[in-house]
Amino acid sequence: MSLTPPRSRGDTPSRSRTPSPSSLGARNLKLRVRAGPSYDVGTHEMVNVNDAANPTFIQSEHFSGYIVVRVKDYDGVPGEKGVEEDEEYFRDTKDTCSIMFGGWFNTKGKGWNVDDVVFGVRSVGCMSLMAE
Repeated sequence: MSLTPPRSRGDTPSRSRTPSPSSLGARNLKLRVRAGPSYDVGTHEMVNVNDAANPTFIQSEHFSGYIVVRVKDYDGVPGEKGVEEDEEYFRDTKDTCSIMFGGWFNTKGKGWNVDDVVFGVRSVGCMSLMAE
């Protein structure tokens, strides 16, 4: 399975308001990216950031699929494959991060609609970094 972005993103304006890690003054902090099938952090595993060739597999009773997380200038905690840089992805955009996922919802014959699907990002600890 390939989760790759369109070739050219030059005409797409950035919706990100997050400062680039390279513009932040707090160099001693490390970002750790984990993902899992539920809110329970015990089900989460390390994500190989910027590694679209090895997406992280997520499986639960209701969903099976893959997630790719990209962070520009990532200098955080490495995943199993180490730290990768995805310069091509960030070349034609002002975005500083991306979360892509694709997979299958296991509805078991139940009729689901958009109100039944929840996706979220949770930050743990201090996240009060501001651009200089």
